[in-house]
Amino acid sequence: MTSVDAQGRDGFLVAFAATNLFAYIFDTHNLSVIRGASNDLEQFVQGIAKEITDDQWSLTTTAPDLVYSGASEILLAVDTEAAAKDLCEALENRLQDQLRLATGIAVFEKLDGNINACRQRLDAKMRREQLRRATVIPPPSTRGASAPCAIDGIRPASEEVNLPGQRTAQCSEHTARRYNEGRQARGALLSDIFTDDIKEWAQSFSDLEQLNVERNARESIHGKMCVIQADGNAFGACRAKLQDPVALGAFSNLVVEALRSALEKALGAVWAVGREKKVLAAHMLYRAGDEFCLVVPAGYGFDIIRTLLAEFSEAVRCQLQAASQTKSQQQLQAAMGGDGGTLTLAVGAVFCDTHEPIQRARRLAAALCEHAKEKDGLQAHDAENGNVVDCAVIESGFVPVSTTEVRRRLPCTRRPLWRRELEQLAESVRQLRGAGFPSGRIHTLVDAIRDRWSKEDVWRIFSRVPQEVRDKLCDESGLLPSGPDQCVTDPVTEFLKWWPDRREIWDYVL
Repeated sequence: MTSVDAQGRDGFLVAFAATNLFAYIFDTHNLSVIRGASNDLEQFVQGIAKEITDDQWSLTTTAPDLVYSGASEILLAVDTEAAAKDLCEALENRLQDQLRLATGIAVFEKLDGNINACRQRLDAKMRREQLRRATVIPPPSTRGASAPCAIDGIRPASEEVNLPGQRTAQCSEHTARRYNEGRQARGALLSDIFTDDIKEWAQSFSDLEQLNVERNARESIHGKMCVIQADGNAFGACRAKLQDPVALGAFSNLVVEALRSALEKALGAVWAVGREKKVLAAHMLYRAGDEFCLVVPAGYGFDIIRTLLAEFSEAVRCQLQAASQTKSQQQLQAAMGGDGGTLTLAVGAVFCDTHEPIQRARRLAAALCEHAKEKDGLQAHDAENGNVVDCAVIESGFVPVSTTEVRRRLPCTRRPLWRRELEQLAESVRQLRGAGFPSGRIHTLVDAIRDRWSKEDVWRIFSRVPQEVRDKLCDESGLLPSGPDQCVTDPVTEFLKWWPDRREIWDYVL
């Protein structure tokens, strides 16, 4: 949201942003604590903006002007350097008073008439300050606690909380507050999409198994979840091209509304089943601007990702076409590459057991998301060559810590994939399964690719596919090789590169 136009005005620009978000949000694996931490940060920034717009400012002597607010950052304008210093100190003190272990930085720069250049200097100063700041450590208990917190196992326990199943536990003050807030905030990060009263719904990751079963998913994925990390492609670069706060606000609103629309369509099917079964079908762990982390039943994961990538870019395009052609809208379109340009997303997804530590799964999903952004040929404002996904299926019960380890376990894949490639991959799995292609043959084939068997030996694997299966897979499908030359493993042919991906997602495509 925006309030005033700072372009061309004198004075000072103050920027505040929460830092080390993931360290604060994901310092435990408890879902309620994670949810409470996400809600903390969102409400803190929104509260500052609301005080200004509602004329209820009391933090400093003179109320600042609200230039821009969104996600976990806010821009304010004041007239003097002294006021800027006071405001920075007041914002950081308020954060420490309200959220003792959260970290945030407030910095200021003199406005020279060019808000874009000023913002770039603010960003650089904020990065420097972040490196200089000491790490926040748990404060000592003030209540004589001696046992560790029952949830995080680290901080001294001094508060009693009511856990599910009519159990009580001793927790630290910090964890107990976030836990209680998280219980109250169930579904809050999706409340602008789904308005159901979910107080009596099942809430844990393990409850997602009911929805996998309901969809007639294969038994092998009944206890699985899909952790989805999504982030915009080059949104920062796009934002940097905008010259005034009105355009910045329009960009922020565009992203929020497009994501809301895309999530509504992507989650519609699983939410409807969850409503019927009284199970919270999607857990939004955090949502900040163009970035979010979502947990859904594994049986719905690929459909949700495919719909999300398709609908987000389309929603952006439709909003741009429907908007009046003001100067700000023209800036927006130009920043997105001109007519026909849009915004795109990168997605990292981890399919794993519901009892896996959520911190590890989220970290791997984030690493896969970053790896997806490195795909050759990515065009951030092209829906066809911009929306991209990388994923990992974890069957071993131990989540890898990096994409390097994932690739070491399963080399020679085509991933990351464009959205259209993901759809092609899923459709090929459906065709193979429908024709009765033996899943055991795929495992043998992938072992052969990994171990660099000769092309004759790989060709022999395909030759042993039952004739009735071969008859159902027409030559035009491209799912069977036309000869040994397509079966070369060193280097791996493009034809063979699809098979490790097919094996990995075989059970997850419904």
